[in-house]
Amino acid sequence: MAKNKEIHCIADACISTTVMGERGQVVIPKEVRDDFDLRAGDKFLVMSHHGQAIGLIPINQAKKQFAALSKKIESVIGDISE
Repeated sequence: MAKNKEIHCIADACISTTVMGERGQVVIPKEVRDDFDLRAGDKFLVMSHHGQAIGLIPINQAKKQFAALSKKIESVIGDISE
C-alpha cells in the first residue's frame, strides 16, 4: 500500500490523502491516529452520504456525540410539550 502524502493542518482541522488497497483497507495518517489516540483494533462508525462522502468516527467519540445530541433533542421536545 502506498504511503500517505504530507498532512496539512489549519487551526484544528487537518487534511491528507491516502490510498485504498485491494482488500478495502485505508491507512489513517499517523498524525490523525495520534490526535485521536487510535490503536490497532479500534472500532469506527462508518457513514456515507449518497455516494458523495465517507466519514469515520471512532465509536467512543460517536457514543459521546450521540449522547449529547440525545439530551439536546429531549430538551427541545420537553420545551415544545410544555
